[in-house]
Amino acid sequence: MKFILVRPAYASNLGAAARAMATMGFDELVLVNPIADHTSDRAKALATHAQHILDNIKIVHSIPEALENIDLAVAATHRHRKISKTVIQSNELKTWTKQHGKKPAVIFGPESTGLNLSDLKHCNAIVTIPAACSQPSLNLAQAIMIIAYELSETLGLKKPTYARKKEERQIDSTEFQNLQKRSLTLLENLHLKPERYLARLGDASANDLNLLYDLLNKLENSKKT
Repeated sequence: MKFILVRPAYASNLGAAARAMATMGFDELVLVNPIADHTSDRAKALATHAQHILDNIKIVHSIPEALENIDLAVAATHRHRKISKTVIQSNELKTWTKQHGKKPAVIFGPESTGLNLSDLKHCNAIVTIPAACSQPSLNLAQAIMIIAYELSETLGLKKPTYARKKEERQIDSTEFQNLQKRSLTLLENLHLKPERYLARLGDASANDLNLLYDLLNKLENSKKT
């Protein structure tokens, strides 16, 4: 999958775009007649863990040159044009590209204007990202992040798994009252002011109460032996 940026103007967007791509497992970034400098400190500052993408950027002078070895070009734009192109939404992109091409690319336009009609004539389809009518335009790097996310499953990325938190045993009201009495006895034996400590029991989590329950059992059993 190739990501193509046409006439990008801001170095910060190049760095942020590289980071977005790296996060989703992509690394091929092509710039068409860029205004921004991808080697600048600003670009590097925003390309956290994605410097390798900036280092390997390919710069070309035309969209056809950028589409070399590509058999499916999709233009990302929110603007409605009178043009006979297939229009799909971002959440349909993964399935659509699988059905229509083996070597796809997504093309993004300049930050201020987006892709023009001349740019779009090189594309097979248009992809749009659903957004609020009052603010339909996304920042370039944001748009790349969303498109990269939608396409990430095509790479077969492994999603992280998390150990399920052990469910806490809930203390019922009878056990809680018993816990208060036993705690009171222990605190008095230690010559401590019980009200200072017992007032906090009501805010304790179930896990904390279970730990206290086990601690009291061990202390009471140790006295018996």
